[in-house]
Amino acid sequence: MCVIELKNINYTLPGGQSPLLKDVELIVNKGEFVVLRGPNARGKSTLVEIILGIREADNNDGEVKLFGYSPDSLEAKFRTGVVFQKELELPSWTQVGKFIDLIESHYPDSKSQVITLLQEIGIFDSDFTRKRTNNETRSPFSGSQERVLSLALALAGSPDLLIIDEPIPSSLTEANKRKCWQYVKTFWEDGGTVLLVYPVDEGDIINDFIREELRNNGIQPSKIFTLKKINDKDPDSPRTVILDEGAQILQENNEVFSVDSSLNSDQIEVGIKNTRLFHWIFLALKYAYINAEKLLAQPTRPALNFLFGIVFIIVLSLSFSELRKGDTALIPYSNFWLLANICSFYLAVVSTTSIGTNIALGRKEAQWTKFRQTLPVPPLIYILGEIIPYLLIWSLLAVLLAITSFICLHLPFSSVLAISVWLIAGLSLFLFLGLSIGYRLPLDALDLVALGLPLLFAIPLIIGAFLRLARIAGEISQNLVKLSIIADFITAYSPLYHWIQLVLASVQASEYDQHFWIHLAWLVWATSLCVLLAVKAYGHSCKLVMASIDRRQEV
Repeated sequence: MCVIELKNINYTLPGGQSPLLKDVELIVNKGEFVVLRGPNARGKSTLVEIILGIREADNNDGEVKLFGYSPDSLEAKFRTGVVFQKELELPSWTQVGKFIDLIESHYPDSKSQVITLLQEIGIFDSDFTRKRTNNETRSPFSGSQERVLSLALALAGSPDLLIIDEPIPSSLTEANKRKCWQYVKTFWEDGGTVLLVYPVDEGDIINDFIREELRNNGIQPSKIFTLKKINDKDPDSPRTVILDEGAQILQENNEVFSVDSSLNSDQIEVGIKNTRLFHWIFLALKYAYINAEKLLAQPTRPALNFLFGIVFIIVLSLSFSELRKGDTALIPYSNFWLLANICSFYLAVVSTTSIGTNIALGRKEAQWTKFRQTLPVPPLIYILGEIIPYLLIWSLLAVLLAITSFICLHLPFSSVLAISVWLIAGLSLFLFLGLSIGYRLPLDALDLVALGLPLLFAIPLIIGAFLRLARIAGEISQNLVKLSIIADFITAYSPLYHWIQLVLASVQASEYDQHFWIHLAWLVWATSLCVLLAVKAYGHSCKLVMASIDRRQEV
């Protein structure tokens, strides 16, 4: 069975004039130990990223399959472990122990084997275990140790395919290197498939690494592939010509070894491993816990949002009460109307801006984003993990705003619970909207757009409210009447309006228009649309991150 299958793959770097990879054909079967070698910075790691689905090939007629599935599928990701070329950079928002726990939680069958492997190799002692338990450290190891951690994480889910981009680092002690190779060899002998990527100067036929490193550790490659220039007519041409002329994969038939045939007779199980509903719920909550810690680690902005919101409600409520002491006929709006409008608008703004800013900042963790794309987690589950902490914290704010309004506007206490429930019900729409913005926009433009969208939804409501006051105060011109009709028409398409009407419906306020099911359907429809936009933006964000990595490498 084909584990890796590439057909007619072409790839050009962003901004490049000539293809980096051209007409690539590569087949790796189950149970094989395959070596892919080639010059540095000439497309090996790019090809690995295409295999993993992190990058997309240029041509639509090209085909990439892992175990017969798209590399983006959960079936492929559950079965694939990868050690990237660059040392694993732990995200700045987490600690070593929690990061390992997070990665292991993606795999239902994982049994904390990462720490076990690290201890057996001898990289970490009991002191590290204590630090992991107490979460006292972030990254207490060197680059070579991070490389070993990457290997341990790649094996965390008991994969069927192990991709190692660059060999075990030579900076490790001989004993630790031997232990690492023993894990790789055992994985292969147990029926796993290995793709090892190794840098080699062009012109080398069989390099010392293949002859000594692998064979000294009891490994005979099944196949060796070389990434080389298509045009070899000029032997003195510089290796940079590869970037100009492209490169292709060529199999070296003189370096083919056989593996135990029993390894190829096993059938790969079809379907996702143990992906029950409770696993996805657990994983979403795991991400939510991590994101909640990130949020609480920098409490200044949420605290200011709480403080400003409460002060804002107090000032407006007292001002509204003073206005109503005069001619109440000129103020046709109830206290419930003021509460519903002000609270809904403010919650929409803070929801959109807060999560959008967090997502935009998170995009700077480029290596983590790249690594996360190889993990078996559906985009919606990851997105829910981002949403849940903000939903909880702004739900608390919604309750506090309702209580503050109850005190200032002398509302019946029985209405506080009903109003709070419907204020919370509308939060998800703007959280998903803010998440979509955060995945697509740069940080410097995000706050303006995140504030502008709720304001755009509110403008027709504001115009309609003032025109109603104008009609009560006296006659209005024909042009204002037309403007009022237009404002009412646009208002019907504002999700903020339907949210406000549901809040008013909860207490049967005089401004409620008696169309509960229409408003509820609109809120559900708009929220569903924002969920789809968020999932789409998530995929777009991954492409932006890969483009940023390319720009850094060029510099």
